[in-house]
Amino acid sequence: MTIDSIGTEPARIVGVTSPAFSRIEIHESRQEDGMMRMRALPELRIAGGERLVLQPGAVHLMLMDPKASLRLGDTVTVRVMIDGGESIDVLLTVRLDPNS
Repeated sequence: MTIDSIGTEPARIVGVTSPAFSRIEIHESRQEDGMMRMRALPELRIAGGERLVLQPGAVHLMLMDPKASLRLGDTVTVRVMIDGGESIDVLLTVRLDPNS
């Protein structure tokens, strides 16, 4: 997923939900002491006019406990909540991780 911050002010993503999953967390993976580690982030900050690419092995969404079986090509709706009360619904397609 790619997120663009339009305008000059920074944007903050403060939560992500979906009716298809019990919960979704924002995570970051990075190398520490020679090992890949992952940690949950309380929010994402994107500087004004900047782009953030979410991808495996970096900043990503962890979609947990699907409420139904999913197959390649299925789609799910994810709601991205932005500081200030605005939200954006995003349609995601189930696909294989090209890095696996």
